[in-house]
Amino acid sequence: SDYFADGSKFGVKIEYFHEEDLVGIAGAVKRLEEKLKEPFLVIYGDNVFNVDFRKVLSVALGPGPALIALFDRTINPNSGAAGGVVEVDDRGFVKGFWEGVARPDIPFVNAGIYILKPDIFKYIPSGVFCDFGKHVFPDLLKRGVPIQTYIIPPNEAVFGADTLEYLEKTREYFASLRAL
Repeated sequence: SDYFADGSKFGVKIEYFHEEDLVGIAGAVKRLEEKLKEPFLVIYGDNVFNVDFRKVLSVALGPGPALIALFDRTINPNSGAAGGVVEVDDRGFVKGFWEGVARPDIPFVNAGIYILKPDIFKYIPSGVFCDFGKHVFPDLLKRGVPIQTYIIPPNEAVFGADTLEYLEKTREYFASLRAL
């Protein structure tokens, strides 16, 4: 928070929210429901991206409350960190979502980038631990609620950097870009 402060030197307004009790990513977002009245972006803080966010944000939102960015682990540079494995149908919507389950037959992985509409709040319970990958997205699928996808292009990258091993792979990738 010292570096970004209130965001004014970057032309944005930043407010900080400190969780006293951990309620998961979706649970924390739920606590901001009164402030989030327009579609908003959620980005996982333990991921590092070489992604053109302008392209992600320019996608026309479909009928559902969520758009999930995915990367193809067989094509996009990545750390190998396991994330939610996502099966996509031929229309570009989520067909299956598996968090923490090995599915080598499915190349797409949750990148930890979501565009969410305020409608998402009706699917997030209050006051309990709730995670998008473990609870909200699987529940949306069970209810038949569409989840849109954005496939990150092959020349972009997503790195989980939540362990020293993955952090080193992330550092090596970005160092290789500087060498070009």
